[in-house]
Amino acid sequence: MTHYYYGNGKGKTTAALGMAVRAAGHGLPVCVVQFLKGSFSGEVKSLGVLPQVTLIRLPKDYGFSFQMTQQQMQEITAQHSHMLESAAAWAKQHPDGLLILDEIGDAVELKLIDVDLVKQLVMHPMAEQIYTGHAEQPLFTEHADYVTECRCVRHPHQSGVQARKGIEY
Repeated sequence: MTHYYYGNGKGKTTAALGMAVRAAGHGLPVCVVQFLKGSFSGEVKSLGVLPQVTLIRLPKDYGFSFQMTQQQMQEITAQHSHMLESAAAWAKQHPDGLLILDEIGDAVELKLIDVDLVKQLVMHPMAEQIYTGHAEQPLFTEHADYVTECRCVRHPHQSGVQARKGIEY
């Protein structure tokens, strides 16, 4: 089945990675692909010690999309497409596994990935799949078995509190 967590609220990646930990705890193979994320965060280190988990990320941090140059946008688009091809190959080898495509909704919205590749994977899912993103994407909401909207009611960032190590990253 497929799952889609989206919205402006906190918890999309956290929910997806909670599923990764649960699946790995039952011995299932897990692949976590993080689009638009290249900087270190706590989950990278934690997932790295679980032998059932394959982690695919960008080789470097590009910052926010609105800060990227045209060349960086082309580079990240090629890398994202390659990451998605690797994810599809992994899923084909592990049909009993869990594939998490974190922030793929944002990569689609920003046109920083080959959308045709995304459509192929969504329309013909292999393995259990989880997609996350900020905006509602019909490609995901129309085809997912589980759709969860995360809505921000209150967040400390709104009152100036910076992201905290171990909590937000």
